[in-house]
Amino acid sequence: MHKQQVIVFDFDGTLVTCENKQKYALLSILNRNSIIEPELLEKWWKLKREGFSSADALNDLNIPGAESIAEEWARIIEDFQFALLEKPFSDTIETLDLIKNSNFETIILSARRHKLQLMQTIYRYGFDQYIDDIIITSPIKAASRKAAYLNMIRPYLFIGDTESDFQAAKESNTPFIALSRGQRSYSFLNRAGINKIANNLNFLHQFDKVS
Repeated sequence: MHKQQVIVFDFDGTLVTCENKQKYALLSILNRNSIIEPELLEKWWKLKREGFSSADALNDLNIPGAESIAEEWARIIEDFQFALLEKPFSDTIETLDLIKNSNFETIILSARRHKLQLMQTIYRYGFDQYIDDIIITSPIKAASRKAAYLNMIRPYLFIGDTESDFQAAKESNTPFIALSRGQRSYSFLNRAGINKIANNLNFLHQFDKVS
């Protein structure tokens, strides 16, 4: 039970970038299959931002073997070489520092297959100096698993970047704000029924209890 109020953050696409990691994991596979079209990565990422799965986006771009490519992509996306491409957003550390000096605790809640890669990223950029707890759950049925943790934590706010994060917030009756700078675009998040959408963390600076 947390004595202070808590702000919970998703990780990928919320506190750190996810675009380059996803693009270059795909590129590593396409190169082996002699599919080398640099503009393809941008088109694929744009489709994913609009709600397409990895496989559906590849099919839409008429890439042969889309399903098998997507399966391999899912297997390698958390490999260390691609984790190195994750970078904190420009406002991440400043905001976490601000929260640390407030009346709030900060928790990271992330769905990952490999805990080690996430922890390496957290220590690489010094997130551990600002975070009170880190919860890592399986990406299988991620929304329900995150909702279970949110029910236990009962946070003041949950911040994420996907419809799955939104579903977890709904299932746990947790206030939610989506960021449109990560996995999903503003237009997609809006179509998913999310009313509170921001493109950065500046809104946290406006909370009297935080600022």
